[in-house]
Amino acid sequence: MKRLAMGDIKTKLPELVNRVAFTKVRAILTKHDKDLVALVPIEDLNALREIEDIVDLQEIAAIKKEIAAKGLTSWEDIKKDQL
Repeated sequence: MKRLAMGDIKTKLPELVNRVAFTKVRAILTKHDKDLVALVPIEDLNALREIEDIVDLQEIAAIKKEIAAKGLTSWEDIKKDQL
C-alpha cells in the first residue's frame, strides 16, 4: 500500500489518484507519520457500501425476529416504567 505525506500532496496527488484509479492500488495519506485518510478505487468503496447494506439488512432481520418472539412494548408502557 502506497503512503503519501500530506506535505507532498500538492505535487504528487494527481499521480497518486491515477495510480489508484487505474492500477487498483490503495493509498494512505499521512500526517506526522500517522495514517489520516485512505484513497481507494471506486470499486472498493462500492464493495464496502454493499457490505454495509448486507449488515444493515441482517440487523433489521434480527430486530424483526426479536419483535416477533417478544412482541412490542407500547411507548406509553415504556414511559410508565420510567416514572
